[in-house]
Amino acid sequence: MENDNTDIKKDFYDLVISINVHKDINFLLKQLENIDKYVKLKYLVILNCNKLMAKKFKKNRKLFQKFSVIIHPNSFNKKKGTGTLLKGIIMNLTYAKSTYNFNYFLILTSRTIFYNTLNKENIKHIKKKKKKCNKVGRHFYVKNNKLVDHIKKIKGYYSSGASAGIVFNKKIYNTIINFLTKHPDIRDNLFSLNVMAEEFALQTICINYCKYYFYIGNGIKNISNIKDLNKLRKKNSFVCKINTKICYFKALDIV
Repeated sequence: MENDNTDIKKDFYDLVISINVHKDINFLLKQLENIDKYVKLKYLVILNCNKLMAKKFKKNRKLFQKFSVIIHPNSFNKKKGTGTLLKGIIMNLTYAKSTYNFNYFLILTSRTIFYNTLNKENIKHIKKKKKKCNKVGRHFYVKNNKLVDHIKKIKGYYSSGASAGIVFNKKIYNTIINFLTKHPDIRDNLFSLNVMAEEFALQTICINYCKYYFYIGNGIKNISNIKDLNKLRKKNSFVCKINTKICYFKALDIV
C-alpha cells in the first residue's frame, strides 16, 4: 500500500480518462479534440490499444503532442463481447493508480463523445447510480463466473449497464483495486469470460462494497443523428456513444 508521501510526489490530475482504442488515428484525434474542448479539468487520457493501434500511435506521435494523452505500455488485442475489454479498463486503472495521483477515473469507449462541459464544480454533483438487482442479468450469466459465485456467497446484489460514462472517485477506485487484488481468481476469471464483463463486473463490485458509483452517460443507446444529440444537452449527463463513423465525424464537427 502506498503512503501519502509517495502520492505527493506523483503528478496530479483531477480526472483520468480510460479508453480502449481499436479504431483509426483520425477517429482518435477527433475524440481527443472533443475531450479537450469539453473537459475543463486537469485531465489525462490513458489509451489501452490493440497492437496495431499502438504501432500507429507511436509512428504518429507528433499528431498527439498537444493533447494530454499516453498509451498503456502493454498493448494487447481485445475482442468485443469478452472480458478482454474489462481487462483493458483495469490495466489502465491500476497503471494510473501506481503512476499518478488523481481524484476521478472515467471510463469511455472509442465511440464516446462529450456534448456538455465537465468542470470542477459540476463534477461534484454528477449523479449516483444505486440501483441493485437480486439476480444477474441473463446477458452476463455463464457457468464458472466466479464473481457471480462470490455475490451469491455473500448474499449480495448485482448492477449492470453501459460502461461508457462510469466515474469512480478515490474511495471507489481504491475499493475496486483492493477487491481485485484480494481476489485474483475472480479478476482473472472475469478477463477470460465470453460475456460483456465491462457492463456488469465493476458496477456489481461497487454496489456491494460502496453502495453506488457515478455515471455521466446515456445507457447503451447509440446516437445516430445530430437532432438526438442536441436533445441530450438538456439532460444532466455529459457523454454518449455515436453509432457510425459518418455520424461520428458529423457529430464531432458540431459539438
